[in-house]
Amino acid sequence: MRIWYQSYSAIGFDPRWAYYEEHLARYVREVARPTTEVSVHGVPLMVDRMVNSRYLQYLHARQVHESALLAERQGYDAFLLGGMLDLAYHELHELLTIPVLFIAETSFHVACLLSPNFSVIAPNAAVLAGIEGRVEDYGLGRRYVPGVHLGGMPLEEMVASFAEPGPVLERIAAAAREAIGRGARLLVPGFGALNVFLVAQGVRACDGIPVLDNTAVLIKMAEARVDLCRLGARGGRRGPGAPPSREDVQAARRLYGLD
Repeated sequence: MRIWYQSYSAIGFDPRWAYYEEHLARYVREVARPTTEVSVHGVPLMVDRMVNSRYLQYLHARQVHESALLAERQGYDAFLLGGMLDLAYHELHELLTIPVLFIAETSFHVACLLSPNFSVIAPNAAVLAGIEGRVEDYGLGRRYVPGVHLGGMPLEEMVASFAEPGPVLERIAAAAREAIGRGARLLVPGFGALNVFLVAQGVRACDGIPVLDNTAVLIKMAEARVDLCRLGARGGRRGPGAPPSREDVQAARRLYGLD
């Protein structure tokens, strides 16, 4: 089984992300089956404040479209999106015939299997707002406890936290207790690097309330989806109508200068 894990960050391109890339690549291979190959990829371009703008997200997501089509052409069995905003959600469900899984959607549904409710710890207010919009999109608002954020976590601070975890762990614990005080029974990290950081520090719970390892959840659910697909339980391609044929997609890409 071959799985393409797509990050929205510039891992593999921007050396500032190298520490996260190293930890992520090692961890996804640890949690996957011995026979599963997980290939981790980033995007070459990443504009600042992308999370604050739908238009910037649209531009950013075009890189993900290209990666997804490449993964399918190269024979991967599943395509995973590791960014909690679940960018390119509708487009990829239309385009791909292989299973495609998004970390936020997958995390929320698994959280509902494990707990009566859940909340999110996000790095900043903009990301939290985007994630909470996804909770509503997926019809899970009744199971959701309003989330919390860390007040901002610049890239440099996130990278430094792996070497000096104490200050960031204190901020996370304070935010977690705020969500727990609102009644949260399970906590979901709202940033891929945040989850990998918590895993590296051995943090699985706060005051007895579980923290969902959504990186591991995404990998294990992808393996299950591929297994089901091989058994004949394929998901339907989604969209407002019939999905475009491969010929229609190729013709449109030529028209818009993408091929």
